[in-house]
Amino acid sequence: MKLLSVFLTNLGKYNEGELVGKWIDLPIDEEELNKAFDEIGINEEYEEYFITDYESECGIKIGEYENIYKLNEKLQELENEDEDKICAMFESGWYSDIDE
Repeated sequence: MKLLSVFLTNLGKYNEGELVGKWIDLPIDEEELNKAFDEIGINEEYEEYFITDYESECGIKIGEYENIYKLNEKLQELENEDEDKICAMFESGWYSDIDE
């Protein structure tokens, strides 16, 4: 179940005036996440990323500098829960901060 889509952006390239990024759906397995980082050029030269945009049908709110690994881990924990319950939880604001 896709709970959140994020547009990961290479921060170094962005600061140089180039938008290099990729949409990914979370939760995602770590191998695929690392592949997405490779595709946008996150490496020894460009180590930083940020989230330029995101979409969620469940009212999930995140910041642009969220730790994508931690965020993905939290969403993996919810992956097997009932989608309607998850959406209701986020839409009510009861669980609006993913770290809570």
